[in-house]
Amino acid sequence: MKRILYLDKQSNEIENLLQGNKNVIVRGANIRKYPYKMIDVGYRLYFLNNNKEGVILASATVEEALFIEESNLERRLEFLSNFDFRLTEKKMKYVEDRMYISIFKLKDIKKEHATFDSSLYGKKDDWLIINDIETGDKEWEKY
Repeated sequence: MKRILYLDKQSNEIENLLQGNKNVIVRGANIRKYPYKMIDVGYRLYFLNNNKEGVILASATVEEALFIEESNLERRLEFLSNFDFRLTEKKMKYVEDRMYISIFKLKDIKKEHATFDSSLYGKKDDWLIINDIETGDKEWEKY
C-alpha cells in the first residue's frame, strides 16, 4: 500500500521537508476522516505537490503520530503543548480551528521521482491510498 499526500506547492512544503526545515505534517477536520487514526508509526508516506504535476517528489517514514479529538480549544492546545512539534503560527491557527487533528513527525525524508496519474483515483483529496504507483523505475516500485 502506498499512502500519498498532497502538499502545498505555494508554501514549498516538499522543499522544506527535503532541506530539513520541516519534519511535521498536520492534517485536521471538523469531522472524522482519513487520516485520523489510520496512519501508524513506521508507515512510509509519499508526497507530491497540489499543482497537478503528478510527480511524487519525496517520501518519509512516520516517526511519531499524534491524534487529537477534542472540541474544547483550551484542552486541545494544552494537550498539544505536551509535544515538541515546532508548529508554525499558520499551522497553530489551523489546529485551533479543527476538532480532529492528525500530526505526524517524520524521519528518513528522501527525494523521490515517480509519475502519478491521480485521475485514475477519482476525486483528489489530501490523501490517497493505492496499491501501486505507475512508474518505469523498478527500483522505486520496491518501496
